[in-house]
Amino acid sequence: MRKKILIFYVLAGIFLVGFFAVGLSVTYAVILGTVYDRVSNFQDSDYARDIAVEKGLNPNVYVVGSVWDSLGNSGYTDIVKYSSTGAVVASVSSGFFPESVALNPSDNSIYVIGGENNITPGTIKKYDSSLNLIAATTTKPITGGGACDGRHDINGVAVDSTGIYVVGRYKRFTPPSPCGASNEDFRLIKFNLALTQQTGDYMYDSGNTQEGASAVAVDALQNAYIAGDKYNVSYLDWVVGKMNSVGVFTEMEVYGGSPFGDVPRDITVDPASGYIYAVGENDISSGSISARLVQYSSSTLVSVWATSTQPFGISSQSGGTGVAVDKFGSVYISGGAYVSGSPGWVQKFTSFGKLLFTNPFGNMCAKSVAVDDNNNFYMAGQTASACDSGGSDYRTVKISSRCNGTSTLPGYTIPWTDNPIISNQTKIKEVHMRELRSWTNDRRVDAGMTSSTWSDNLIVPNQTKIKATHFDEVRTAISQAYSTCGRNIDPNIGGPNVTIRGAHLEELRKYILSIPEFPS
Repeated sequence: MRKKILIFYVLAGIFLVGFFAVGLSVTYAVILGTVYDRVSNFQDSDYARDIAVEKGLNPNVYVVGSVWDSLGNSGYTDIVKYSSTGAVVASVSSGFFPESVALNPSDNSIYVIGGENNITPGTIKKYDSSLNLIAATTTKPITGGGACDGRHDINGVAVDSTGIYVVGRYKRFTPPSPCGASNEDFRLIKFNLALTQQTGDYMYDSGNTQEGASAVAVDALQNAYIAGDKYNVSYLDWVVGKMNSVGVFTEMEVYGGSPFGDVPRDITVDPASGYIYAVGENDISSGSISARLVQYSSSTLVSVWATSTQPFGISSQSGGTGVAVDKFGSVYISGGAYVSGSPGWVQKFTSFGKLLFTNPFGNMCAKSVAVDDNNNFYMAGQTASACDSGGSDYRTVKISSRCNGTSTLPGYTIPWTDNPIISNQTKIKEVHMRELRSWTNDRRVDAGMTSSTWSDNLIVPNQTKIKATHFDEVRTAISQAYSTCGRNIDPNIGGPNVTIRGAHLEELRKYILSIPEFPS
């Protein structure tokens, strides 16, 4: 057996990724900066599968996956905690094959789950934030099941304040012994947070002989949204549904028809809007795999929109693997290619399904994506020329997208009212201040900041006097965005009694227009 030592590689860089559009059909560049890029070499074949991120200003991240040596032996390091700067804080071996991880934000404990090849019961382990093992349990056969039941491959986990939710495939075997043909069903099991009690165990069987769940997400009402698939004659159909708190399952979408199958891989809930997002693979023809992203309504339980994407062309055969939503409601999906030489990637969409950018990662299969509260996104996967190929290592990347870099674009404009302002002719009006405030807050959001609040929040035409204070507020707000991007602007206009001139308005427009690039 070839012995490998544990090595952590470091990569870094700053790069520009394309263009994207926002309101009023204005186009500008997005600047993405690599905060860290870590390659963790544990054994011969290392597959990072999932990632979870803490809340707060400087969040740690937790990465899980599967690790084998050249002889197929396991039991090596497969759970890693990285700091906000990418330093390895802790690492440990789970003792099984982790598939997914969920973080409890109340204490930063994590739940790691997995099962392998439907051979053994699924395993659930709870660790504290230092990766000390707190508790462990396994899935059990359904009460009253057949003599051969109990083989449960678990794939997804979610957590809320009431417990953890685990989903997977439950195999019902048909006697006589030795066990014959099996019937696979969706299964959701709920445990308390301490893993000392199983508080729910629910099945869903649509009538197909083979069906199973891949991922789960939970809303504030303890409804579980499950993504999975079911076998339909000669191919797999995409299935997404809602299981309420008492175990009643409602199909939200069954999508299929491709002779090569359609499979969702991940699902998430936006707590602010209530929308549900699922991502996976849409095998539209032989040799043509695309990623499919769907938004569902939690109120109507139907799909709102769906889009398919092939970031690097039909020949790359890129499928979607992970999905996450940031605090602004934007949607991130990860993916990887099954063709050697094609990159892994992360794409960002608006909540209306408009593509904002594509971020490629060379020599990479991106298996999962996550976001934090600071406008950063994270990707975990494997270093490989194609997904699921051997001889790979864990790879974890943190990307910051704080600034939009409009100053790099020749010919970039904003459709201001009365443009330009003509000295001694153009009267400064309510609409001018409203535009300044709106675009300033857009810039602050681009920089990962909160929107500003204003005095005289509602400026009434022909009633509210436009004052130097209003201009100073805007200047301070946009100056803070510049500081975030590593730049400065000139001092404020000065006290409340300064006479406001058209030059002041033009100056603020210039600063809002020419937001700088991410600092190199």
